[in-house]
Amino acid sequence: MKKVIDLGGQWNGYADNLGNFTVMLPGTLDTNKIGVKDEKNLATRLTRVHTYEGQVSYSRKIYVSECSQGKRLFLKVERTRELSLKINGEEQIPYEAGSLSTPFLFEVTRFAGREAEYVFTVDNVYTKWPRKSIIGSSAATDETQTNWNGILGDFYIYEENEVFISSISVYPNEIGADVCIEVDGINEKSNKNLLLTIESPAFSEDKTVLESTEWKKDLDETEKNRMACRVIGIPYDQSVKRWDEGEGNQYQVTVSILMQNEKVTENIDERIIYFGIRTFGKEESQRLVINGRKFFLRGEANCCVFPEEGHPPVTEEAWTKVLEVYESYGVNCMRFHSWCPPEAAFDAADKMGMMMQPELSQWNFKDAFGDEDARKYYRHELESVLKNLANHPSFLMLTFGNELQNTEEGDIYVAELLDLARELDSTRMYAKSSNYHYGELGTDDESDFYTSMAYFEEMLRATSSPMIGHLNHEYPSTKHNYDETVNKVCGKGKPVFAFEVGQYEILPDFDEIPEFKGVTRAVNFELIKKKAEQEGILPVWKKYVEATGELSLLCYKEETEAALRTGGMSGLSLLGLQDFPGQGTALVGMLNCHLEPKSFNFAKPERFREFFNDVVPLLYLDKFTYWSEEKLSAQFCLANYGKKNLKLKAGWKLTENDKIIASGEFEESDYLCGEVISGGVIEVTVPQTETALRMNLELYAGEYKNSYPIWSYAKKKEVAPSEMVNTVLTEALIQEIKKGKTVFLEPSPTKENFPESIGGQFTTDFWSVGTFPMQEGGMGMVIEKEHPALAEFPTEIHSNYQWWSMASKRPMILPSQIMPIVTVPDSYSRMKHMGLLFEASLGKGRVMISSMGLLENQKYPECRGLLYSLLDYLEQNEEKVSQMIDEDELKRIISVQTDGEMNGNEDKEKLQGEKK
Repeated sequence: MKKVIDLGGQWNGYADNLGNFTVMLPGTLDTNKIGVKDEKNLATRLTRVHTYEGQVSYSRKIYVSECSQGKRLFLKVERTRELSLKINGEEQIPYEAGSLSTPFLFEVTRFAGREAEYVFTVDNVYTKWPRKSIIGSSAATDETQTNWNGILGDFYIYEENEVFISSISVYPNEIGADVCIEVDGINEKSNKNLLLTIESPAFSEDKTVLESTEWKKDLDETEKNRMACRVIGIPYDQSVKRWDEGEGNQYQVTVSILMQNEKVTENIDERIIYFGIRTFGKEESQRLVINGRKFFLRGEANCCVFPEEGHPPVTEEAWTKVLEVYESYGVNCMRFHSWCPPEAAFDAADKMGMMMQPELSQWNFKDAFGDEDARKYYRHELESVLKNLANHPSFLMLTFGNELQNTEEGDIYVAELLDLARELDSTRMYAKSSNYHYGELGTDDESDFYTSMAYFEEMLRATSSPMIGHLNHEYPSTKHNYDETVNKVCGKGKPVFAFEVGQYEILPDFDEIPEFKGVTRAVNFELIKKKAEQEGILPVWKKYVEATGELSLLCYKEETEAALRTGGMSGLSLLGLQDFPGQGTALVGMLNCHLEPKSFNFAKPERFREFFNDVVPLLYLDKFTYWSEEKLSAQFCLANYGKKNLKLKAGWKLTENDKIIASGEFEESDYLCGEVISGGVIEVTVPQTETALRMNLELYAGEYKNSYPIWSYAKKKEVAPSEMVNTVLTEALIQEIKKGKTVFLEPSPTKENFPESIGGQFTTDFWSVGTFPMQEGGMGMVIEKEHPALAEFPTEIHSNYQWWSMASKRPMILPSQIMPIVTVPDSYSRMKHMGLLFEASLGKGRVMISSMGLLENQKYPECRGLLYSLLDYLEQNEEKVSQMIDEDELKRIISVQTDGEMNGNEDKEKLQGEKK
């Protein structure tokens, strides 16, 4: 192939409502600053500076010189929308019809030697394509990529020989490779004297030669001059290296067409491609394997967020940078959520050893494949993707879209598509959808693997809307796994990996706003900033971002380790490391929208990679909080999903402020590849102390490390109601406070007692309240850790596992002048001022109010420990506090009870005490 004319440059454009204009291609209307200016202040996603949906024509007169004898000309458009081409007013039938994921090719040989007018029509309304399925997908949605109009990537006219190799596809297996070749320009006369030769340093044979009699015509009958042949099982050379995770080993294959005459052999055409030798599938236990080795899939869902250009990059260099960012966080597999990236992404992944899981450009959660247009288009897109990406070893899996749902008739058609995919290319694995029917129907018989949030009603991740899952509903430990559920799926013959794990929202960093300099504006960020300013929390906002980010990181760690603790699970796919700027503004990432690590400690790649890696030390622990002198017993294990067995010395140490309290080392052990192996048991007595301790239990195995927080508290007697400690608010108590009494007030944390409150949770919001409005909205805690009330309760500024019980109670909606000791940030779609603990002056007295349920949960060391710290502070600090609350405000926060109600409350408390 020889490029003849680069079509890049200035073109004439026309669109209804826009009229005539000039535009630079490759590019989009957005990048050319053409379209309707979007003046809307969108709160739910980024705002496009310019927008346009409709048919746009791009025209230019092009002179192509006369072809050399025996040459043909083709025009390539690498990436666009629904496309048609007219030359001199004549509609051109594509040589190869493209799709949203693959290039369009047109043969233009007969227009050589003269000037002709080329008119491309790009339609981003998708008049002839299945619009309702496309427009929700990451391939076209304004929630991320933007539904741009234009032409991207390769855009040129190139020359081929009259007889040329139109495609080569190499399909590796365990001992050899099948090579499929298509040749165009063949006729009966030329066919008689042609040979095909195949050469590669990967093959044991110097050269494979096929005479024309061995070729067969297995293409469609309409393709009169195109022939195809398949060479089965060319054996490998013994020295070949496999393509693998983190290893981009590839080999060149050269295919030549030779014309044999009596005296000479002429080389008619030659083409070089690269391929990688690898196998991919499942083993008997239904675990995914690459090259026969069990590995743990550490995936990330990429939703095509490129806010400066509004479209994905199209160069290998750019994609190498993108993939290197993900790799730095431990990712080994990229899932492309309802889209397929340009081939340059696969070129980069091939060289890096990054695994890839593209999807068809479909997100239809009602009736996927329900009409003929959808069936026709997606069948074509599937065939086109499999053909164009056939030689990329990084391309391992494909699903037909995201969260698809089908009618019974549609499901039958999808099963037929799976059969077609396997017939075309059996070296990859396929599924009907990612999170098919949201997992509510369980596995299907036809898919090769199962990736979902749940299996029927059984969860495969730690949280989901509306805040279900073990992170919010089980007392913290490091023992939760999904063994029972995964065994059911594997029993159906399916490898399983968890879908869109994470989605823990983080408050936005407003310093990112000036970075939006391209085709989108961060109006949604600006509106949140304005709200924060109105609420008076802008000066402390960075602290809010830090606290929500640290909690998010903690939750991602538990998500990953719960999956690692599940013996039959093949991995998990995150959503996500990168912020998602749409769907209510779902800022769930360690990386911002521009794919840059956020400027906080929680977002450092090395912190994430500590648990998101091929080898991870794991601790199996019943709980994180202990009484002083209580025995801590835990199991040390090593998850080894590297490429080799490890023989390592492993050990542990319990530290407090970097001072070693206790330590131990296990005997050197063998940790088999693809297994989670126990290294030994850790047993240590928590130190005897009258003060609370915040410790770290640090694990190591060779170079691999991990750590877990541990807290201990002195075992003091339970606190009972007293003159200071009150569980009900009465008119009499209010008057006592106003006269000068100091009171700790903690009614039972119910909606009745705290009418202006929300339901609490440990984690931050799931995805966004904008998408899932049934969520209450709490975003963890921002803790005044230096406040003297917490002097005996060591804490960070963010919630950690010692706050789990308190976090799940009832955050109070507070007057704006009250600055809590424990603030609960609200979701940015609501921005209520909330807290779990505050103190204020009322008249001559003062009151500390808690809605954390400490009195009711003194069986937990952390609850009793915090209670003692608060009461010691109140007893030792008699001065009034500066912030004030009036009687009406107090009554809005806590319901006042009458004598009758109070007696009933006391009876209830007595009963609870007897149950303890």
